Amino acid sequence: KEARTKLLKGEKQDRTNSEVKALSRELERTATKLYIRAASKRQKSPQTAKDLCRTIMRMVPSSSSSYKKAKRLYMDI
Repeated sequence: KEARTKLLKGEKQDRTNSEVKALSRELERTATKLYIRAASKRQKSPQTAKDLCRTIMRMVPSSSSSYKKAKRLYMDI
């Protein structure tokens, strides 16, 4: 959550800043890893999978492919 807040502040100030871009990429990589975990827990632990999906949806923008996948998975559980 803290990283997402920093990203939003950074994007407001300067979207072209290399640190902002690096943080955005790192959040996306983390979201992808969390999505893989959520998908693998879908059957055995649906509540954990939903929690992971919520985390993803809070950490990346709605335009992110990870956000869209997480939302779809969340709605399917």
